[in-house]
Amino acid sequence: MARGSNAVSGRWWGAGAIGMLLLALVVGSGAAATRLVQDATPATSDTPEAPLAVAQGVETIPAGEIVWRVAARTVEPDAESGGERNFGFIVGADGSLLVTDEPGARQTLIGPGEALLVRGGQEQRRAAAGDRPADYYALEIVPATASEGEGVVFAGSPFTAPSGQRDVELVGGRLAPDAVAEIAADEAPLLVLATAGELRVEGSDGATAALASGEAAMAGGQVRVTATGDDGATYVAARIGAEPGAAEPRGTPSAAGTPVGGSAGAIAVTTYGCPSDLRPAEFSLERCDADRSAVELELRSTTADSEAGEAIDPAGGDLPVWSGLALGEYILRVSEMVPGYDRFFVPGLEGVASAGAEGREGQPPGDDGGYRVRLVPSAAAFRLDLYAFASDADGAATGTPAAASGETGSIAFRAFVCPNVTLATFDPGLCSPVDGGYGVTLSGAANTDLDAPLSLADAEPGAEDALVWNDLPFDTYTFVEAPLPAGAVNFYMPETPAIRLLADNSGYSVTIDAESPNVTLDVYALWPAALPPTPVPASATQPPPVPTAVPQPTQAVAPTQVPEPPVVDTDGDSLTDDVELGTYGTDPGVFDTDGDGTGDGAEIAAGTDPFTPDGQAPPPAEEPPPVATDSDGDGLADADEATYGANPNAPDTDGDSYGDGAEVAAGTDPANSSSSPAGSG
Repeated sequence: MARGSNAVSGRWWGAGAIGMLLLALVVGSGAAATRLVQDATPATSDTPEAPLAVAQGVETIPAGEIVWRVAARTVEPDAESGGERNFGFIVGADGSLLVTDEPGARQTLIGPGEALLVRGGQEQRRAAAGDRPADYYALEIVPATASEGEGVVFAGSPFTAPSGQRDVELVGGRLAPDAVAEIAADEAPLLVLATAGELRVEGSDGATAALASGEAAMAGGQVRVTATGDDGATYVAARIGAEPGAAEPRGTPSAAGTPVGGSAGAIAVTTYGCPSDLRPAEFSLERCDADRSAVELELRSTTADSEAGEAIDPAGGDLPVWSGLALGEYILRVSEMVPGYDRFFVPGLEGVASAGAEGREGQPPGDDGGYRVRLVPSAAAFRLDLYAFASDADGAATGTPAAASGETGSIAFRAFVCPNVTLATFDPGLCSPVDGGYGVTLSGAANTDLDAPLSLADAEPGAEDALVWNDLPFDTYTFVEAPLPAGAVNFYMPETPAIRLLADNSGYSVTIDAESPNVTLDVYALWPAALPPTPVPASATQPPPVPTAVPQPTQAVAPTQVPEPPVVDTDGDSLTDDVELGTYGTDPGVFDTDGDGTGDGAEIAAGTDPFTPDGQAPPPAEEPPPVATDSDGDGLADADEATYGANPNAPDTDGDSYGDGAEVAAGTDPANSSSSPAGSG
């Protein structure tokens, strides 16, 4: 959803549906859409589709003769457009558009099908977010004498601007083939833009137009929008409505409490809790976490004596939603907040209590605060974002999280296993969540009143598949993962100011305080580093060949091949037993010789000493003895052949059919054919 600072923004969702169904501005997107499904018979005036709110705000329209115009614009990657903007809306078409408002550098990310209200005169920069272009539509109100401007695809006929502040709305929807939407214009004409498919637009003022994708038209009075193509269509419509607080929406009257088209109104709210360094005027979705439990909501009607009722969670959903609402004005209030929170903010809505410029310091809970939500035929359904903040003792908004006031916080953790991934090759994308087969402990410092270290059994399920230890006093704790998942030899956590590796490498310290009361740990179990193969010199173990029968006089005896001994790693620490005994001196039957929680193989790979738990470098490994060279393979080293007068390049120097090595082993002269094992026997 697009996050704007001055408009209710987002994708459309079904006015009468309990589930939040998002629509895209592309026909055939596959999204589950609330729509009027038609038979072969064309839609009639008795079966119109109710349009859904996309963006809304209150604005003073530029005075004088004005026109609606539509521009199709593109921002290339690594490029940016900036300057003072015209009043209106921007609608994402393709790619992602990053909008930055000045001053304050407040940013909004708009994807396809998302929209944002733009204040007149706003200094604003627009850039492509990503490596591909961002395409968008700008629906603008400009003076009738304004120049055409960049990318303009439609400019309507001039009309006189309505006076005073006005509700300005962008509505829209997706229509099945032959389906009809009905929208009531107010004093000013309605602007309709086809974003996909083909439409017919008809106004009760006599205006008619046939639109293809990317084309726009203006109409007044009661406006009907019909999908004329075989694939249906999507559209948006910009409407200048009544003055805020008007008792009755303009347009075709309907039965009391029933919006035009028979669809009841609906309001859904997503709640976010914000960190300590944010004010309501600087809210950021990227830095505020969804927190359904932060507030208790209440919706009251200002146009009737009855209340709208308590928030009701939709079946299978997690958003508080009110449905079946009559048209009119409502007040959205927070009746209760968790300790630490004491202000809330809803972008784009008018606050009940005066609080800072344009009400952007938020509203207090209870009857003194709240935001107005106006349901009209052209905008009968809203999905709102509510941000919870806190104040200091002087009442200035500071956004202190709830946990800070109670001097307690929480530590959450998510465990991952990374098969065949070492610290040197670590990439979280190669890891997957682990369900079991591991253990963790959380130990407190001396001034922390914990009866015993906390374990897996003490953690509770949290958000995003995490486990959480709650209600922990502010302090520094020690976190250790043991035992590790099968195959892993150590664990790793990315360090932050709150998460630090201990000096002895035995675990991590985790600090929770007023600045970071709630910390989440991502714990990665890693594999040992691969070690180079250990050479096993053949000459050191190869016995001299002994003939088992008297060979033929002309046949030389081939050297006997001794197979290499099997590689044995008794303790599974990635060091073979012979290397542990002969090279490093570690215990081949103990996985972790020095007992510091890191296996011997992992310590050697990391360059630390497997005998001491303080992380010192190991002593240099002894060089293996040199391997003797036997060029002719007769079992007698080249250097020894010279001692006995034998030829190092001839396996049988004297040609008596006995190899030089065999003759030396038998005590005969390998350089004299008269001296042979046969003669000596």
